[in-house]
Amino acid sequence: MTHTSYLSPDKFAASANSPGNQPRQPGRIRVSTPAVTSGSAVSFVRWLVVCLLMCGLGSPWRAAAQQFRPVPALSFSTTFGLDNPLSQVITATSTGTAFAFSATATSTTGGTWLSITPNSYGCCGVNTPYAITVTAAPAVTLAAGTYTGEIVLKPALSSIATVTIPVTLVVHAPTATYFDQIVGGLTYSMLTAGGTPPGQELQVRNAGA
Repeated sequence: MTHTSYLSPDKFAASANSPGNQPRQPGRIRVSTPAVTSGSAVSFVRWLVVCLLMCGLGSPWRAAAQQFRPVPALSFSTTFGLDNPLSQVITATSTGTAFAFSATATSTTGGTWLSITPNSYGCCGVNTPYAITVTAAPAVTLAAGTYTGEIVLKPALSSIATVTIPVTLVVHAPTATYFDQIVGGLTYSMLTAGGTPPGQELQVRNAGA
């Protein structure tokens, strides 16, 4: 099977006027070339896909595998006029390979009670996974009520989505009754196929009146 195309005669003047060729009248010259078969087309498409993936040009696939893992919302509670609530630690991790990011904390209501450590990330940020300490330190005069803020994790790569973590601070009235925060946290460790780690006590305390 052949494919026929027509080209200007001046591009083939030397060939057309060479010995053994009959003079041609001005007009179009017919040139026949082998047609591309379906098998060669499929092979080319396969090669192109492999090249895109290996060269890193398949950014939709790469971006989908490299995002922040979800971080749950944070909640702090304290009693008006008493000590600040305990700090909490969040860890920014990637669903794929590590990437650089920076973080900021903003108090939406109630003044500047929300902060994070570290609070500066330089020009290039830090790489995941990375632990961030979150602190709620309301002013002693902050009235009883519910206040909001947020922590924003911003990646250095535009292909990765920014994550916003809501933060809530509840300041209870001195006469209110509520659950106190759990001191520290619970951590378990064990060897693979090893025995069950021992249990730990969990104190449930009343922080109010």
